[in-house]
Amino acid sequence: MAKRSSRRKKSSASSRISPAERERRAERDLATLMKHYRSWREAATDPEVAEGEAQTLTVLLRMKREHLGSPGPAEWDLTLLEELLLYVAPRKWLISRVEAMNLVPALVRYFDFLEETDRWRRAPAHLADLRGLLDELELEVLEAFDDPTRRSSSGNVLTYAMDAGVDLADKQQFDDFMHWYNNQLTREQRTAISDTGRLPASVPPYVPGAGEWAEEETAPEWPWFLPDDDELERRIARRIEENDGDANADIPAEQWAQLPLVQRAVSLLELVGERLPVTDTGALQRADLRKVVESWGLTEHANARSMWDVLEVEAPWTALCQGGWVELGATRAVPGKQPMEPYVALEEDPEGFSDFAKTLLNIALTHLVLVDRSSSADIDTTMDFLLALTFASAPEGLQLPPQPDLVELYEQPERREHPIEECWRLVRVAVRLDNAADIGLVWKDADGKYHGNLASFLLLLFSGGKLRDLLMHGDDEGLSF
Repeated sequence: MAKRSSRRKKSSASSRISPAERERRAERDLATLMKHYRSWREAATDPEVAEGEAQTLTVLLRMKREHLGSPGPAEWDLTLLEELLLYVAPRKWLISRVEAMNLVPALVRYFDFLEETDRWRRAPAHLADLRGLLDELELEVLEAFDDPTRRSSSGNVLTYAMDAGVDLADKQQFDDFMHWYNNQLTREQRTAISDTGRLPASVPPYVPGAGEWAEEETAPEWPWFLPDDDELERRIARRIEENDGDANADIPAEQWAQLPLVQRAVSLLELVGERLPVTDTGALQRADLRKVVESWGLTEHANARSMWDVLEVEAPWTALCQGGWVELGATRAVPGKQPMEPYVALEEDPEGFSDFAKTLLNIALTHLVLVDRSSSADIDTTMDFLLALTFASAPEGLQLPPQPDLVELYEQPERREHPIEECWRLVRVAVRLDNAADIGLVWKDADGKYHGNLASFLLLLFSGGKLRDLLMHGDDEGLSF
């Protein structure tokens, strides 16, 4: 009876997950799956090719989840596959003909990946049927993407712009095209493009610069979705006041112990003990992973097959290995002989525990910043992310604006409150902030607001600044307090 009651409680807790949280978890799981796909593909092709295929598959799997109500990346049937490729994707996705030609081959390889990595749960015959359908659909998919009746009017306009060489993410190029479209074409010519995606042969086509117009004002350097720099200074001052007005003064060890990343690292050290069996990839074995996931309350990962699929576990484990607290052998993990900073329990030596925690957090932050987890690890995005993380750790925390639907903004430019590249800027930072919350550098509450404490704030104030110098100037000084 007790076990049934426990299952009912877990089911009830799962049902209380908000749609926004469910979507965030789905995106995180999709990113993890594509990381594994890239690794699998890179054994047979160039990393650039593998990355391109992963990006294509990410969009297809996202549309499958959002528009066909099918969230499982390994759950397919013939009707779903046909509807996705012939109806949903042509209407929702603006891509070139060359990119459309790559859709079916990418899915063929994706099904191979599911089968070879034991992610396919249905009978092999079903997979053979799907592959057979893909062979049949290859030409139909191209025809579907070429068919203007399967696109919206704005989709036809944007498809024409793409075919003319316009980078839709480039504000100046896009605005030049729209200026040409709205001011240099007749109503009949505009209708021809919106209805068919083409101009009559007698009308000169658009060429870049034909709009003879460019935006004089450039996008602001400071992220539009963050409070201004004056507010940042005020919050820094308030946070330092909490530390007796001295940013360099030691803070109570309990502040470091509050951060989930530190708590999880300590838990993993206790799990390692004298020795711990590990997989051939240096990860926790599945039985140990289940224990950790359950004891940490990570119910959404109850069925995880690998530690590398659970960022909340992967991050502290990686930091412990990189910092020398854990040494990996072929089949086991043991305590490290020369860690960067000795681990001592909080109750035994608060100062020593603080030194351990600061070193651990420095490693985790550097890994989070310098190792791409969002396919957007350009310097500008990383600088925005560090700023956002600092705001999150300062008093009052950080609430980002709702993330925009980028597909709709491409198709309906009149709905944009900000240039499209600025919308991308917000989405990329939001993804990385969610990663920071997952690994336990900050918290994210039920309303989607990010919070930190004095410890995470000082980490960002000092180490974050050094990381910015490293990114901008190649400064290779150590990242330490």
